[in-house]
Amino acid sequence: MYSLHTLLLSTTLNQFDTAEDATVKDDLKTLGWLPGSQISHAIKLNRTAEFLIGRPKLADKISTRALLTLSFHAHQDECILSKPISAFVSPMKVADPKVLKVSIEDNGEPCIDLLSLNNPRIKHMQELDQRFKPSHNQSGFVRKSVHDALLKMLSHLPENIGIAIYEGLRPLTTQRKYFQKKLKEIRKSEPDETKARAKTSALVSPPDITPVHCTGAAIDLTLFSMREHFLLDLGKFGVIFGPNDHASTFSDEVSTIQKVNRVLLLRAALLSNLVNYGREWWHYSLKDRVWAIAKGEKRASYGIPSLDEKKPRRQ
Repeated sequence: MYSLHTLLLSTTLNQFDTAEDATVKDDLKTLGWLPGSQISHAIKLNRTAEFLIGRPKLADKISTRALLTLSFHAHQDECILSKPISAFVSPMKVADPKVLKVSIEDNGEPCIDLLSLNNPRIKHMQELDQRFKPSHNQSGFVRKSVHDALLKMLSHLPENIGIAIYEGLRPLTTQRKYFQKKLKEIRKSEPDETKARAKTSALVSPPDITPVHCTGAAIDLTLFSMREHFLLDLGKFGVIFGPNDHASTFSDEVSTIQKVNRVLLLRAALLSNLVNYGREWWHYSLKDRVWAIAKGEKRASYGIPSLDEKKPRRQ
């Protein structure tokens, strides 16, 4: 029997002649994926998502990566389909020597405080869940191009879905605290100091390599429902709070609804020129070193900006 994954992708490419399972064939006809269907691509995708959520055993056969590919095909996103997934979801570690070789030439672009703009579709995660209190007063700041990308993201999301941010710009002092905290955690299971630091560096940038969050080029975010005013379930958020087996964007440990919600976030972000750090589903960046490698650019555009760390956050 072909997996539902194979069938969905093959029918999207009009190659259904390889399918052998009559039951799944009937399901695909209902969903609208058979050649000649008059059902719109958007409705096909919505029906497929509902279908998978109601059939977890079948959904288990479909990975987040496969759902993402299906979403691109369903929406006819040729700008993405023409490129490898590594151009949008980076498999590279932030401290990889290849990443560190990318030069940085700050273009002087200003930082914007997202949370001072009072956009009802952009909120801090704490407004929706008190567990996500910001650890410093600059969490809403990002470079202007990142701000513009987030606004573009909103145009690719349903009108009742907003973006919940946890952290954009991060002071170096906070970066050092995060790194040391994560290193202490990893040392408990990895006694070798070199290996412990390497594992830590894959999750939290060492403070001495111009960390991407410290440049304003990165944003940690998720989605929320405007109507019900709660965070959507995309799996466990963050690595600074402790171990996280849901962290990888294409983790096999997540539920069907988490996969579907991740695809919703991924597609909107990738169409807005952001790149996802594949080890953290919530982390997106623009014009940094990882982004430059993914996009085939020669340099990154942002160094560490000069902001007053003591500036009070608006209430």
